[in-house]
This record gives sequence, structure tokens and C-alpha cells, in this order.
Amino acid sequence: MAKILVIDDSRSTLELVQDILTHEGHEVKTADCGKRGEARLTTEPFDLVITDVYMPERDGFEVLRGVRRRHPGLKVIAMSSATGKYDMLKVAKALGAAETLRKPFNTEELLEAVNACLAGSTSGGLRSA
Repeated sequence: MAKILVIDDSRSTLELVQDILTHEGHEVKTADCGKRGEARLTTEPFDLVITDVYMPERDGFEVLRGVRRRHPGLKVIAMSSATGKYDMLKVAKALGAAETLRKPFNTEELLEAVNACLAGSTSGGLRSA
């Protein structure tokens, strides 16, 4: 199975995603902010990155841009619960996210996005509950 890095400043989201993906047989590493996530990316190889958009120290857009620059073949799933004037998940898609997830998402949506990325067949759309 795949080695997946999950980056989110919410411990409950990290634990939930880790539990679901580990149950599916994936090896999951976590980071509680974009800065620590990027540090892990410099020391370990990953097959997929799942990152929150809004985080302290380094946000998901910065992580996404860094991945595109240093690991151009590495797929990224961006996730966010924020709603407002601008849809930040659409911005993440424009910056190169392979998939997006709107929080709260369910297990099926998470696995669908992960499987699409790992199979190389992303939907190009937003997944939301």
C-alpha cells in the first residue's frame, strides 16, 4: 500500500484520517503544521500528501506550492472546512491539488479521493459531505 503524509493542525482530524487510512493498509505519518510537514517531506519519501488549507506557521497553499516545486509528481489532496467569500478549495485546485475534500467528509469520500490519487485518475472536482 501507500505511504501517506497527513498535515493538519487539528489533532482529531489527524487521528481520524490516520485511523481510516491505516485500517485500509496504508502507512500514515502525520504533522501538526505545514512547517513540520514540509520538514518530513525533505527526509522521507511519500506517495501522497493530504493537507489542511488553514494552519499556523505554514498554510496548505505554501505546502502545495513547495510540493509542486520540489516533488512535481507527488499528488496532494487539500482539505478545508472554511467557507466564505472565496472557495479556498477551488484555489487549491488551481494551485495543483489533485483532489479536494470539504470538512466534514465521510470515510467513503476520503477513500475515494485517496484511491483516485494513487491510481492516477483524479476527479478534478470538489468532494464534500
